[in-house]
Amino acid sequence: MDSPLRLIAASPVDRLAQIVEALLVVASSPLSVAELADATEDDPQRIETALGLLGERYREGRSGI
Repeated sequence: MDSPLRLIAASPVDRLAQIVEALLVVASSPLSVAELADATEDDPQRIETALGLLGERYREGRSGI
């Protein structure tokens, strides 16, 4: 097998959400959408979508965080 087995393929927005989450975790202060878009070299609207996914993932009652 040439590539590792992936059971769940992440969509591009899911991957962006993972990057945004990592940036938010390591940032020393809150980051704006514009700063996140600049850091990821991505569109601010896609950053908003990624933030929405993170909000849904960590909303009350769904996550232990």
